[in-house]
Amino acid sequence: MPAKTSFRSTQLLATGVALIICTWLIAGLSIRNAHQAAYDYAERDLRALNRLIVEHAERAIQSIDLMAAEIADQVGAMSPAQRADGAMLQRITRHVLTGMPQARATIVLDESGRSIGDSESAVPRPFNGADREYFRVHAARADVGLFIGPPVKSRINGLWAISLSRRINAPNGGFAGVVTVALDPLYFSSLYSTIDPGHQHAIRFIGSDGTVRASHPFHESAMGQSMANDVLFREMLPHQSDGVLRMAGQDGGAQLTFYRAGSTYPIVLTTGRAIDAIDADWRGSALADGAAATAMTFMIVTSLLLIRSGWLRTATLNEAMVAERRRADHSTTVKARLLGVLDEEFRTSLSAASIFVDLMQRGAAVPGSRRQAEYLRRVQMLHQRLLTKIEQLIDHVRIQAGEIKPAMVEVDPSRALGAVLPMIEPDASAQGVRLKLPDTGTSFLIYSDERRLRELIFDLLANAIRATPHDGRVRLRFALLDDGGATIVVQHSGPRIDEGELALRLEPRNEPDSAVVLPLPGPWRDLAYARATAELLGASLAIESTDHRGTRVTIAFPPERVGALQVADAAPATPRAVASA
Repeated sequence: MPAKTSFRSTQLLATGVALIICTWLIAGLSIRNAHQAAYDYAERDLRALNRLIVEHAERAIQSIDLMAAEIADQVGAMSPAQRADGAMLQRITRHVLTGMPQARATIVLDESGRSIGDSESAVPRPFNGADREYFRVHAARADVGLFIGPPVKSRINGLWAISLSRRINAPNGGFAGVVTVALDPLYFSSLYSTIDPGHQHAIRFIGSDGTVRASHPFHESAMGQSMANDVLFREMLPHQSDGVLRMAGQDGGAQLTFYRAGSTYPIVLTTGRAIDAIDADWRGSALADGAAATAMTFMIVTSLLLIRSGWLRTATLNEAMVAERRRADHSTTVKARLLGVLDEEFRTSLSAASIFVDLMQRGAAVPGSRRQAEYLRRVQMLHQRLLTKIEQLIDHVRIQAGEIKPAMVEVDPSRALGAVLPMIEPDASAQGVRLKLPDTGTSFLIYSDERRLRELIFDLLANAIRATPHDGRVRLRFALLDDGGATIVVQHSGPRIDEGELALRLEPRNEPDSAVVLPLPGPWRDLAYARATAELLGASLAIESTDHRGTRVTIAFPPERVGALQVADAAPATPRAVASA
């Protein structure tokens, strides 16, 4: 299999795997969203149902409370003879019960707990409630208000009842008895069955003491059950009057439960739904999403196999055609890039030389004058610069082809700098860049190719000048290291080079089937040339670039390439050259 086809097959496989992963991620998110939506809907449903039944329960209790308070006020104001009239008390209690289906009966007890008034009989049925909790509470305290007792079985008729009672105060404020209304818990169970005919919800009517007063579905075993030690009363209600939690239902199964405490009376109502029932709502959607993802996976795999089969059938023919086209295009590209490099250098140097020649032709410089000599020197310098660039390009082609060996001699780096300085100063002046060069000559020699060392110094300075903004600074230093090695350092104050771009510019741009190194455009276009030249001379090139210090290029020569400079051979100090705009 051709390498390109193999690579494309790998890409195709990666794409297929990515598509399959995305498909299942989407399916998973859809399933997760369906799961969350089911629980969000269940919570909203439980919240709405809870609000409805809490409001109804408080209205039902409030109507009984108002009735009981009215009876307590009337009985408290009666004379002993009136209180002994059972028929009158029956009329009062029976009249007030009209239109209250939740109230089963009303009984009036005197201060001893004996029944003296009964809504069901003119002659009160024999009953003594002195041992009942509500009687003891009202007898002991006058500030209780409405007391909602736990559900108990009536001693009169044997039916479950919730006692709602009010204290009767004598005219002097003393305890005169109790009015108790038997609230039918089956009234609430029946009402809840009407609201929830499918029995999809579990509803509990609980007192603030944690005792269950009524439930739906109705279970007699739940009547009077204490939930005081459940998490609802231990942890939730002390801090929050309503909320959602998971708790066990009457059947022992887990339920999502919404609870709310009454705002007027000490009651708590819970509405719950079985977790299994909520999960069943989204499992169908999850199965559908899973089936869709499976079908999509099958389609992706089938499509990828068909695409790969087509590639394999045409790969051989396409490879030959592409290779032929690349060879033709490459030849044109190399020529165009090389011509572009030469064009920029030639245009700059020839235009400058043309200006000096034109000035002399126009008589701007008297023959034999110092100005004419300066113009001729600059023309000669530009001519030398062109020759240097041509030799440099040819050298690099030969370096890449392995056809060149440097002529190694002992070279004073200060003399090499002095040779390239006349070619560099005009660029610095035109760019408005200040050059900071060594004030004194070097104390060492470098075993190197003299011409190529000059070209290396020229390349580094030219690159730095191009990369430095107006009124910036370029500095060159020679240094002898403690280990006997030496460095040539060029640093400029321009913007930093991005690490990715730096790596790209240091890599030789070798085109296929060619030994030609093509430079990248931009101010640091000759870095690959500079590194190739440094390595040819047995040195290494390192670059550091930061936001605040600019870019520093270091050429490091090992100790075996460095020698001591005799005093008699020392080069004169290189003057500090300053280029201004």
